[in-house]
Amino acid sequence: MNSRRSFIKNIAFALPAISLAEILLSTSCSKSVDHSHIKRIGIIGAGISGLQAAYLLKQYNKFEIEILEASDVIGGRIQSFTNSNFSSNNNIELGAQVAYGQQNNAWYDIIRKYQPVNLDSKKEKAYVIDETIKAESALSGDADFMKVNSIFNSSLNYASNDVSIEQFMVNNNVPERVKFIYRNNMEANVGGSIDRVSLLMAKEEGLKNSQESHYRLTTTNFSDILTKEYSSVLTKVKTNTVVREIEYVGDVVRVKDQNGVTRTYDKLIVTVPISILKDGDIKFTPALPSAKKEAMDMIGMDAGIRIILKVKNKFWPDDTTVLYSGGDAGVFNIEKDSNGAYILSSLVVGKTAEKMNNRSATNIANDIQADFTALFGAAAGQSIVDSKVVFWSDMPYIKGTYSYQKVGGSMNNRVELSKAINNKIFFAGEATNANGKSGSIHGAMETANRVTTEVLASL
Repeated sequence: MNSRRSFIKNIAFALPAISLAEILLSTSCSKSVDHSHIKRIGIIGAGISGLQAAYLLKQYNKFEIEILEASDVIGGRIQSFTNSNFSSNNNIELGAQVAYGQQNNAWYDIIRKYQPVNLDSKKEKAYVIDETIKAESALSGDADFMKVNSIFNSSLNYASNDVSIEQFMVNNNVPERVKFIYRNNMEANVGGSIDRVSLLMAKEEGLKNSQESHYRLTTTNFSDILTKEYSSVLTKVKTNTVVREIEYVGDVVRVKDQNGVTRTYDKLIVTVPISILKDGDIKFTPALPSAKKEAMDMIGMDAGIRIILKVKNKFWPDDTTVLYSGGDAGVFNIEKDSNGAYILSSLVVGKTAEKMNNRSATNIANDIQADFTALFGAAAGQSIVDSKVVFWSDMPYIKGTYSYQKVGGSMNNRVELSKAINNKIFFAGEATNANGKSGSIHGAMETANRVTTEVLASL
């Protein structure tokens, strides 16, 4: 497992988990640690950043660690779907789906032993344009298609005044018939509506990640890996414990849950999604600093819906792994199941997800079936034999997908969000990653490594 800032960033990125722990123990703090009594450390949230922080701190054997998880499961936005009747592959991801790149990637260092596959090596795209489905190789003579790809690529190097991604699309006159390609491509990478997301910041964050190699598991899933790799700290997790209040007056931090139970800690690490902080679901006494609140105002986190379809017959060009259909669920990743069926997965975000939130899972599946019938014929619609729909914005302790920066934002917002308060409350999670890796698993892990060094330095 790797780190994010200071010396760890330079020397420990590609090391296995225990090596980083050893480095932390021996070199992360220039101050000696007072072991005269065991320090109580609380962690709010059992997502990847909370588990990672607990794992690293546990190596000391001098801390009493407690992880308070509001839901009844660990993982946060890492959640896998295992149902042998739906898919025999056992690798359907409802939240985060891939690891980005190999270098400086703590998550890849973990999953590499489970033999992930490089999705980019076999990525073949197909598009529904003018109600006709065509492989990408067949669109080289389509001027509009070539233009939208050129504009997308130019956005990766944008360096002028900050605008929304949508405004950049308008300014560059993306042809109407292929706007859905630009919108779907962008929203799939930045996690929010293109009219809300800063292009300058997306270029340094979500779009930057999208240019890395994409790795996915084929024989296991992310949730199972979390359980195996973090087994040593799972006994420290208290599920169904909803934190309502945090008071940091005096020498200790007091945390009150939904049942009125108060726990005290010497140090507290907060890893909840930024949506929970923005909505004031946790009351802080004293209130959070105004600078932190202002930083949060410039960071968004939109609604998101994961749609999984089981399809028995192929109706797209051979070897297609990504289908741009143009509907509300505009992009589907395609994977063949070992039993011969196909698993189609789409993440809908932003305004489209907000609109779809008013529909039931059954209605959404029926609407997609109707779209497929209209686009590809009755056989395509009838080919959908099962579905799974997850409303991430309806999950009360997550409320969305992942963070992005609004127009006018800067990396300073994430830096401010990550700052500790009074050397007692520390903040981790993907939204606090100021290294351009927000919205990713390895980015969240980096923030856990950072707060670990901060906690050690504060003792």
